[in-house]
Amino acid sequence: SNGTFSFFDFANSCGRYRVYLSKYANMLTNIEEVQQTLLHQIGEPYKWFHNTQVERKLEELAREKYLSGGYQLAMDKIDHLDANSLRTYLKGLIKNNYIVGIEIIRSK
Repeated sequence: SNGTFSFFDFANSCGRYRVYLSKYANMLTNIEEVQQTLLHQIGEPYKWFHNTQVERKLEELAREKYLSGGYQLAMDKIDHLDANSLRTYLKGLIKNNYIVGIEIIRSK
């Protein structure tokens, strides 16, 4: 090691962020970009621990990546699901996400 604190060190040393990062792993694939954003906007890694700004920034980065085309991964997965799997997934989704459920109820 060159004595610097890497993003992997950060993710591996704090279970709370490991869970949070794994939640967005499919969107936050460029670790260096994420690290640079956190360094620039929040500061040195020692400021990242137990910092709600980090959680919000990770969520924001994942949302931006998703909305700028990352959603295609979900669309591709949907295209390959059979009807029963899709129905089961959708039922689980609406049970836990009232916004999606309301949208379905409102649709004609």
